[in-house]
Amino acid sequence: MRLATDGLLAVVFTVVLAALLVARSSTLLPSPLPMFNFPAAPTHDALDGRSSSPASVPWSQARFSEGNARVHLHAMALLGPKLLGSDAAEVHTQAYILSALTNMASSPRLSPRIKMEVEVQVASGSFFLDFISGFASVYHNVSNVLVRLSLADGENDAPGFLLSTHYDSALHSPAASDALAGVSILLETVRVISEYPDEVAESGILSAPLVVNLNGAEESLLQGAHAFITQHRWGSNLRGFLNIEAAGSGGREIVFQTGPRAGWLALSYLHGAPHPYANSMAQDIFQSGIIPSDTDFRIYRDYGELPGIDMAFVANGYVYHTPLDQEVFVTQGSLQHAGDNVLGTLLALGAEFPSPAEQAPWDAESLVFFDVLGLMTVAYTLRSAELLHSALAALWLALIAAKLGAPSTGKLRHIARDVMALAGMMLGTMLAPAVVGSVLALGAPLFGHTMAWFASQWLLVVLFVPAALAANVVLAAALFGSERRYAVAGRASGLDIMRGVWVVLLLGLTFGHKGSSFFPALWVAGLVAPAVALAIPAVARVCERSPLGYLALHLAALVPALVVALVQILGLFEFFVPLMARIGTAAPSDVVMGVAVGAPVAVIGSVFTLLVLEARGMEAAPVGRAYPEARKRATVSAAAVVCVLVCVTLVGVLLVPRISPYTELRPKRVFAQHVLGDDADGPGSALWLNVMDYNSIGWLLGTSAGLAEYAAKAETLVCPAGRVYCAPWYLPIADMVTGGQVVPVDSSNVPLLVNPELVRITSSAVEGGVAYVFRFPAATTHATLTVELPAEREIVEWSIADPLPARPANGAYFIYLTDAVGGSARPERDESQHVFEVRMVIAGAGGRLAVGVAFHSQALTPQLHAFEASLPPWVVPVSWVSQHVRRSVQ
Repeated sequence: MRLATDGLLAVVFTVVLAALLVARSSTLLPSPLPMFNFPAAPTHDALDGRSSSPASVPWSQARFSEGNARVHLHAMALLGPKLLGSDAAEVHTQAYILSALTNMASSPRLSPRIKMEVEVQVASGSFFLDFISGFASVYHNVSNVLVRLSLADGENDAPGFLLSTHYDSALHSPAASDALAGVSILLETVRVISEYPDEVAESGILSAPLVVNLNGAEESLLQGAHAFITQHRWGSNLRGFLNIEAAGSGGREIVFQTGPRAGWLALSYLHGAPHPYANSMAQDIFQSGIIPSDTDFRIYRDYGELPGIDMAFVANGYVYHTPLDQEVFVTQGSLQHAGDNVLGTLLALGAEFPSPAEQAPWDAESLVFFDVLGLMTVAYTLRSAELLHSALAALWLALIAAKLGAPSTGKLRHIARDVMALAGMMLGTMLAPAVVGSVLALGAPLFGHTMAWFASQWLLVVLFVPAALAANVVLAAALFGSERRYAVAGRASGLDIMRGVWVVLLLGLTFGHKGSSFFPALWVAGLVAPAVALAIPAVARVCERSPLGYLALHLAALVPALVVALVQILGLFEFFVPLMARIGTAAPSDVVMGVAVGAPVAVIGSVFTLLVLEARGMEAAPVGRAYPEARKRATVSAAAVVCVLVCVTLVGVLLVPRISPYTELRPKRVFAQHVLGDDADGPGSALWLNVMDYNSIGWLLGTSAGLAEYAAKAETLVCPAGRVYCAPWYLPIADMVTGGQVVPVDSSNVPLLVNPELVRITSSAVEGGVAYVFRFPAATTHATLTVELPAEREIVEWSIADPLPARPANGAYFIYLTDAVGGSARPERDESQHVFEVRMVIAGAGGRLAVGVAFHSQALTPQLHAFEASLPPWVVPVSWVSQHVRRSVQ
């Protein structure tokens, strides 16, 4: 029993120490450098309008300065929300960026060896994006601010390298992090390179041109990047790219995806970034599609066929795409961290930039990579991973074969039984917190709400970890509690089986060509290394005499794997918990997070549980002897531990749901659309209210006396049978968001956004079917067109530039349209200059087309203002006006 207690304490101490080390490293940011060599225009004080020029600090080295970058960030953040087409985006922000670049280009500090070109691209186009439910995108007049740096006497036609980010914003967001921080970083990077100090010149960074795309249409679903890479002359002559994004505010930026054929590029980051934070597990997760988000990386990869690096700020995702995305939440040091890494990558890239012949061997290579506490990185190719990981698996196989001896039916039967037992143990460990989550979700009417952990992530530990550990201890004791001495000839222990599980996972990920294969590789190495060490007689004798020494040997070997694992786990939860606010209403968040907590406890906690059991078995009795007394003491000890864990879980289930899930800085999001028009099948002259998390809009309306009037009138929106888009959706997320409420309001004082008669649909018989032309004015910067087909009809041709996708199962096509000229609410103009037109040829006979055209304006109405004023302070509204024009066409 003493060994069990000491072993438990040793495990807890090791895990806590590793967690503290990881937590400390995750908050370390470099000290921001002050302003120096600053060539930008004067800034304007937000409070009294005074102008001031930042002090210049002499600096002779090629250093990125957060002080400089933050001047840009401050100035642009003050310009307010920058939705595509708004004056803030198309006039003021773009003018600031151009002014900053013009000042750099005319600065006496611009090196005479540098040629600096600045352009504004305005483009129109269309494409199909297989994202969310899949949709077509049509854009008119979107803008990109482009910069090209090259050597004045160099080869300007050589394939260049692209840096990219965006300055437009989501609805009502100031966009400080997403992505004005990226714009500020790249403006400062351009300054450093354009002055061409010795460190930059010696790197060879401009042996090929450097192109910067500050695009004005990323939040409009990646349109700006598409315009650049498919239509601009600089976009057709590139070798690779680096994209800066944000899914949070501040903190460390993470490299979360690379590729394709980006081994040489990833190595430049790994060699050059002074504060690396990257791992290929994040890439596997992001590219799996489970995260409802995408970046310009996809466009450059798919349409430019370019290798690239995608990096993003992910801390404090609570403010992402809300009015809270303000400069104050961009933590001090985060711009320095990212800027140092971007500039360091470019300098390394200049030194290592391969010629086409040198790049060829890397074209088929992808990397497995991860950082160690931001201090160093480990990287190797997938081809090397196959060799290295196979060697680890072979070593485990040799050790287990030596231990088991000649195979026999009895031994195989015993192994099969233990494999099933371990599978049951791990499954039970994962299901226990999921059951707790189900209780919380089903008990929401009793508890009042779900997601109590949302604003306080440590509550996840209180709610779910004790349940997972209790299940793990009970099942381990029941299934492996009779473990005998680890050296019993011909018998595999539970820990041996656990090693085998990690080996199977390792081989599956390795030969599935997944970058996350490094994760099981570290655990296999940590589990196999002690077994190799025990082959040394001196080590074996020490462990024979001291089971605690045996335990310490294994814990020491597992520390690297544990540290890396905690980095991944804490990083994932830092990202995924805020994500629960926008993942949709269908997924019960408590159950999702229960499984998310249970999974690492199952695969990692089981290692330590079985390790303690095996060490305890060494202490309990000599080889071959039963030890009923030891088992009894161990059972009592395990029962006491389980009792404490169960009590903590019960207290958590009873008390935690009474804690409010939201705060003013970690708010709930509500989408409020004032829908204009008179539509019998959908919302009309009403507020259409939706939320993006599991606490429903009905729950929200019932939480405050100020919302009682809305709650009394609210009705759930139900589309007619067979219809998907009976309401004016802004995005194709009808399958993610359900339970929207419609509140009728008097809209007589609100003018329509467009005359419905100007929405015209014409048809004509053509070979292969009927040609339909959908034509309507670009009365707002954003519009959507939905066409829902009966089962017997299908589209065989359309005017979108990309080929037709497979027919959606529900027959509903979604087309997202933007026109970036002018403000979001427009007066009547020349229709020939500002009009959307989409053509489709539809085959088949019978059944009518259900067509919907929705116009969206970010202007607010008195009805929306009144609703927003009624909301509790812990709710962030995202409000806009929509007009839905419906047609039924034969």
